[in-house]
Amino acid sequence: MRRIYLLVLMCSLALLSCSDDSTGPPPTSPTTPSPADQSVEQPSSLTLSWSGKGGDHFDVYLGTSTTPPLVAHDLSASHYHPARLTTGSQYYWRVVNVGDSSTQGPLWSFATKPGVPPGEPATIDPADGANVALDPVVLTWSPEPGDSLVFNIYFGSEPDPPLAASDVKASSYNAAVFAGSTYYWRVEAKNLDGLTASSPTRHFQADHAPGHMYNVAGTGTDGFGALDQLPLATKLYNPQDIAFDPAGNLVVVDWNNHRILVVVPETGLFTLVAGTLDGKPGEPCGIYPSPCDEIDAIGAKINHPTSVTVRPDGKMVLSAWHNYSVMLIDPEVSMSRIAGTGKASYDSVVTVANAAPVNLPSASVYTAAGDLIFNDQYNTILRRVDTGGMIHRFAGKAPVWNGTRWVPQQGFSGDEGPALSAKFKWDGTTTCGKLAIDAAGNIYVCDTLNHAIRMIDTAGIIHRFAGLNPASAGFSGDGGPATSAQLDLPRDVACDTHGNVFIADTGNQVIRMVAPDGIITTVAGTPGVSGTSADDGKLATQSTLNLPFGIDIDAHGNLWIADTANSRIRVVYR
Repeated sequence: MRRIYLLVLMCSLALLSCSDDSTGPPPTSPTTPSPADQSVEQPSSLTLSWSGKGGDHFDVYLGTSTTPPLVAHDLSASHYHPARLTTGSQYYWRVVNVGDSSTQGPLWSFATKPGVPPGEPATIDPADGANVALDPVVLTWSPEPGDSLVFNIYFGSEPDPPLAASDVKASSYNAAVFAGSTYYWRVEAKNLDGLTASSPTRHFQADHAPGHMYNVAGTGTDGFGALDQLPLATKLYNPQDIAFDPAGNLVVVDWNNHRILVVVPETGLFTLVAGTLDGKPGEPCGIYPSPCDEIDAIGAKINHPTSVTVRPDGKMVLSAWHNYSVMLIDPEVSMSRIAGTGKASYDSVVTVANAAPVNLPSASVYTAAGDLIFNDQYNTILRRVDTGGMIHRFAGKAPVWNGTRWVPQQGFSGDEGPALSAKFKWDGTTTCGKLAIDAAGNIYVCDTLNHAIRMIDTAGIIHRFAGLNPASAGFSGDGGPATSAQLDLPRDVACDTHGNVFIADTGNQVIRMVAPDGIITTVAGTPGVSGTSADDGKLATQSTLNLPFGIDIDAHGNLWIADTANSRIRVVYR
């Protein structure tokens, strides 16, 4: 530490005692200050002193102008410790005897020297140009702070980063980051004189932290967001599903805005694939036999889309729930009805799929043979559309005509037998029974109101894959066999390429995973606890969801979640 000098400015005040009708003489002129050249190096504590008579009181004036302001009043002592002074500045001061404020000592001055700046901090971590998979990223540097040294932290996504924290009394700083972004930072040391020295600016790339959950679309507030905005700036309204086109671009089913959005790779902005331009529902075409072929997809009125399945050719199969139709979308070109008639009903006749009525189709998958399997939710069956366009019952017992209407056959039965003889349990109030298919061709079905996942193998035999029979809602079983675990209203299911099966355990506010050995664990959310999406970037199992209705796995194995009641799309990197 550099040497500190003490300036003692002495004023000899020959004062007489005061009586009722007289006052003592004013203070005499101060003695010559020391050092003689009236210049001092910036001290950590400067003392102004003068001589005075016992019992006298003084006002002190000090500043950088020739008419310095009052800085201390009615001092009984004959010295004063001013606050920190600026280096390289001229100061003026005088003392006034309070007993006779009409007279005052002469004006004196002194100058502070420029001072010595601190040494430049050495930034230690992260290394310049590093890829960092931590959240938050801890910035560290040297030296350690001390009584005479603090730090200003400049941090941000611009090459000239803004001030993020000032007067930090530590040698580390927790920097919140968004995965996939580049950040710049530097550290500025500041001593007691206010002099600074900065490190060079460094940068690093924030990688996705495995096991952490991030917001990727939606604002967290329900609304109808304008197009051509960044996904995180676009309001969604209870999104129900996500998918990926062949190029890996994110597709979002914006349920209550009655539209399908996709991220444009060149700009990173949302654009419309199909659906309404005003956020209001409607019918895209008339009820069969009215034609519904190759209508404009963009601007078409649809009513509560629940899911999309993307084909290898880039076309999308849309489950248009309240349109009672399954639509084929050629993105940004046209849309045609491939199953359903636009009217809620059922018909057991094997016929052309777009002449067969369905009731609340909720999800679909394609088999390796090219057949389309979809959930005819209210009719409580799965349907199959073969490559010739004909429709068949694929699983579940057929509805029964009671003379007035078709009555679905609901229940929880049929395991280890033909899927055509099994019973499921869904309703018509919320989306149920979404599907997934694994690499081997097994189809997984959310038997939502039975609180179970069923699996139909390639021989058409159905098995209980997760959840209890008899049906039992709850949360239990993590770390054990999935068939001994409790689920609560599972809404969606997804498969990765490693044999893992993921379950949107919606009623439990979590996403669970069944490993190839059949063991179930929670991989996102907090069991039984709903919350906002404000925990962006936290460990997924320490975060909260709010009625996750849809999930999907991308080509890299990352878990994507439609956090429906939070109106967000979120991702857990793996």
